[in-house]
Amino acid sequence: MSDAVTSIGRNDPCHCGSGKKYKKCHYQEDQNKRQAALSPSKLADFLPSNYPAYLWYKGFRVLVNRRDWNLLYETFIEGSPVRERFPSSDDFVAQCRQRATFAPGGGEDYRLRRFRFLGDHVFILSVRGEEDRTTDELEYELIACRGTSEGLRIYDLNRVSVPKPEREEELADPKMESFPVVAAALEAARAQPVVRPFVRRWPIPGAAAVSASVASAAPMGDEIRGGDVSKG
Repeated sequence: MSDAVTSIGRNDPCHCGSGKKYKKCHYQEDQNKRQAALSPSKLADFLPSNYPAYLWYKGFRVLVNRRDWNLLYETFIEGSPVRERFPSSDDFVAQCRQRATFAPGGGEDYRLRRFRFLGDHVFILSVRGEEDRTTDELEYELIACRGTSEGLRIYDLNRVSVPKPEREEELADPKMESFPVVAAALEAARAQPVVRPFVRRWPIPGAAAVSASVASAAPMGDEIRGGDVSKG
């Protein structure tokens, strides 16, 4: 980006010649390009493909705290609702700039609750608003990830708000199954046929000899009563 563009004030005429104020025209687009130029890092630098779920989440939180919205956009898998709503990263970055809490895990007060694993799915539950005295609600966020060749990627996001209890000991997190994305994954898993692993059983030493002696003492169809062998 040229020095002439970076020196334009928000209320100055836009450099495109439209006659509009810069903040009403190309300001947001230029801000996105400036951020992309200042953070040439790759997503793999923060989220390596071999990261387990907990380390992946810690790297994910680093991206959120850095407000690196361009790289955060790449954590969403192709075909996810976020990618469908924002086909390009520019619109996603603009939305996150306007309201940081729009981004998954956005905001400093998110607290990790727990993980749940189901096949190649990883569900991460967190909550926001516990220490915020200006609100009487808690917002729970569930991030649904799936394992890919590049590591975990987000394929869906569910949020739900619940009234904040009067006493802390009354706080009870919602069950994972209450989130639509988890319920759908559980239903799909139950519909899959159960494949039992093949277990090779090694013969017990001496078992064949014992079986032969038992067979000779009590042939098939004979019944043992009080020590006598009689035909049944």
